[in-house]
Amino acid sequence: MGKDEEEARFVELTKVRLEDLRRRQSLEEVLVRYVADNIHLFFEHNQLVKLPIQVREKILQRVLQFGCSGDNGNPEMLQKFLNALPQLLSPRTRKVDLEGFFSCGPDNSAMMQVFSWIASLAPNVEELFILCKVGAKALRMHSLLQPLSQMKKLRKMMLRVIEFRFADLSKLCGTLPNLQVVSVGALCHVEHDLRGRSEHKRNLQNLRVLEDNQWCQHHRALLATVAPHLDYIMSWIHDYLPLSSDEKKTPPLLKRRILTLEARGILEEGHKLALKYPNITHLVIEAGYLEVQSFESVLHFKKIKFLTFDGVLSWAIVERILAAFGHQLHSLAICCDLPSKALNLEQISQLCPKLEVLHLGNVSVPDTTMEVFPELTDLFWINESVVLSPSSVLCAPKLKKVLMMGVFCVSDLEKCTKMIEKGDALRELQSLSVDLGHTIIPDFNQKHFNAAARMVKTASALLPKLAKCCFHLRMQYTCFEFDGRVRVPIEEKFDLDTCCRLLNEYNKHNGVYP
Repeated sequence: MGKDEEEARFVELTKVRLEDLRRRQSLEEVLVRYVADNIHLFFEHNQLVKLPIQVREKILQRVLQFGCSGDNGNPEMLQKFLNALPQLLSPRTRKVDLEGFFSCGPDNSAMMQVFSWIASLAPNVEELFILCKVGAKALRMHSLLQPLSQMKKLRKMMLRVIEFRFADLSKLCGTLPNLQVVSVGALCHVEHDLRGRSEHKRNLQNLRVLEDNQWCQHHRALLATVAPHLDYIMSWIHDYLPLSSDEKKTPPLLKRRILTLEARGILEEGHKLALKYPNITHLVIEAGYLEVQSFESVLHFKKIKFLTFDGVLSWAIVERILAAFGHQLHSLAICCDLPSKALNLEQISQLCPKLEVLHLGNVSVPDTTMEVFPELTDLFWINESVVLSPSSVLCAPKLKKVLMMGVFCVSDLEKCTKMIEKGDALRELQSLSVDLGHTIIPDFNQKHFNAAARMVKTASALLPKLAKCCFHLRMQYTCFEFDGRVRVPIEEKFDLDTCCRLLNEYNKHNGVYP
């Protein structure tokens, strides 16, 4: 496509997008977007408090999405957002996600101030999140316990940037009777603090899931002595963890919903575990487990709806397990450390006809011409070394959220663009995120970028329900060196010429994404 044709197409797509936005947005939506994008002006003139409470809540949720990168993310602007928070939080607020606010690294004093505002101004908050910086060193912030203990309606607390002493977390759970799901960056002094078992048994009686970034097999055995109903798990592939609606009189072992099958510390075979925990709905199978246990033992579970394969040794075994559980699965995740060629999309779709969420990590899935996944709403496909060809799965008629990361087949990206132009794909899509990886081949990188940018631009203009569209370009790649024992990742940056060529292409496309 020539330069003049590309520019003409850019203008036409922009017109289509603007007309679509004008047609779809209500006056309230326009107001929310404008006030959120200019929050400092309204805060400085005390105009926020004059808005209806339901409008302020929508502005709050939009402001919370702003991160520490881009025009909205500089420190000065971030401080203005923080200043506006007391005028936006209200008894109507039920969920506060601070990942955007603290995505550039949590500030202790700012975090303490924000938590204090939430406790006093949003007394009905039920869910509190900071999921950024997973894997980074957790912060020790004992001072946060006081404002957290005042959030009496809190049901889900996922603070993966905070380290808790076990005794403090136990006491906090005792003061928050509605708290069911907790995710922390680290849990320390577990063995020492578990000496007062009767107190912890009482405090943890309502907690259902405890997730720990620095998960320890020994801790799980210790916690089982005071809270046999509790699912103590390592940091999950999903951000979603279930809230339970169990009756309090339900026996402890029947309350468990999540189970991880792993090679270490197995005391009982799978069929005995299925009898002991008959209500398991979320099952994680680590590859090592199937080295020491027969896969047939896994098939005794009856209520599995969320299934994760953490590593794959045999795709034949995966197929057998999917044949048993697939008809009732709502969510499937298949994650491999090294690139692996999986079942094809048609097979997975036929085995899992009700599948709503699909996670693929470092998995190469052969394409198909068949229509697949009639119920799929969420697709997450993240690969380091496998080339992605997503066009067939993007035809799933109910897709609402798509996140893809890695290196794509250029011809397949061009095929996706044509499908969007014809109205054959993604008509229900609400959120699209494309994170573009790169190779050491400059010419390919430029073609790769152009094809991906054209697809995202076309989606932004033509998809009728698209509300969020993100396009990320990584200017470095990862290669591996074998040191005789393991593969060691080496980060490499592109040479100046490659960077200049890519930046020129980026500038040509910049500004077309909502």
